[in-house]
Amino acid sequence: MRYGSIKSLRQSHSVALMCRVFNVSESSFYAQRTRPLCNRMVNLMSMRLNNEDAGRFGR
Repeated sequence: MRYGSIKSLRQSHSVALMCRVFNVSESSFYAQRTRPLCNRMVNLMSMRLNNEDAGRFGR
């Protein structure tokens, strides 16, 4: 959540300042952009897509 907040606010505030406010290092903020999604996030996104599609088919 912290990284998402920093990403969404980076146009109006410096990344360095927001990293200090959220107590994360700048290097970890930039490193997480290249990491693959964790299994939990993939499963959550998959469940969300399946729930959105429920009821659209077979009617």
